[in-house]
Amino acid sequence: MIPTQQIIFLSLIVTGFLWGKKIPKSDKLSVKLNKLLFNILIPIVLFVSIYKNFSAGAFFNFSFILIYLSAFVINSIFTYFLFGKTEIKNFLLTCLGGSYINSALFALPMIVILLQDIKAAVLLNLIQLFFINLPILLIINYLQNKGMESRLKIILKTILHPIFFFIIVGIILSNFSISLPGFSLGILSFISKVTIPLALFAFGLSLSKLKFSKTEIDKKTLILTLQKNLGHPLIIWAMVTFIPSNLSPYWINALLISGLSPTAILVHIYTKKFNILENTISKVILCTSIISLITLTFIFPLIKL
Repeated sequence: MIPTQQIIFLSLIVTGFLWGKKIPKSDKLSVKLNKLLFNILIPIVLFVSIYKNFSAGAFFNFSFILIYLSAFVINSIFTYFLFGKTEIKNFLLTCLGGSYINSALFALPMIVILLQDIKAAVLLNLIQLFFINLPILLIINYLQNKGMESRLKIILKTILHPIFFFIIVGIILSNFSISLPGFSLGILSFISKVTIPLALFAFGLSLSKLKFSKTEIDKKTLILTLQKNLGHPLIIWAMVTFIPSNLSPYWINALLISGLSPTAILVHIYTKKFNILENTISKVILCTSIISLITLTFIFPLIKL
């Protein structure tokens, strides 16, 4: 029997997917909803969580950060050997295709629904934003454009990104015990609760816009899909199983959820922006998303600590 939590997230994603397939003008809705979630709603969720519960020891788990980043690096090394020598920018985007997870629209609501605690999701978004996303964008930008101004813009956009900005504001208000008016905090808390199911609906809606037939699943798509859905979670599982750490079951389960999560839709945006691997990454995102739903529905309950 499928656990209730899995039924909830599966239903929300399927509803978004079917909505996108049936409603003709859902393309515009998908774009607007994703912008709303990334720029306002998800940052509010992170802000409320930090503001209400902040303590450095609770949110910033060094072992979690180290294991997650180590798994990304190890998986990226496999990417190099799997695909051989290629241009650096192609290699970096291929690494993202096999290791960069959908931390905002997928992993965040999954961690909240399955583990009833958002701390790891907050940290996961920060890790990906600053330790993976920012360095890779800077390297690709350097290779394509030697201008310092554009690199500074990338750094500023990252620092001023609502996800980071709202977290910092939450830390400051919580650390200095600055109280928000009860009414405004109540509204933000309500928005935070509504955002979790909305994010999964938006994820399903976004998936409905990725189209390809089974005849288009080429060798690279297949390898990257296996790498993300099998290799990445196995690396994380091996690290939390065989390497001694002080991680509690909550943090270990959050790492497992991250490993089982699909490739981020954001990677497809990057491939369009830099005109690299667009068709391949589009197919990888859809394949890894479908498999992730299956593994988190049926496999995760069996391995959850």
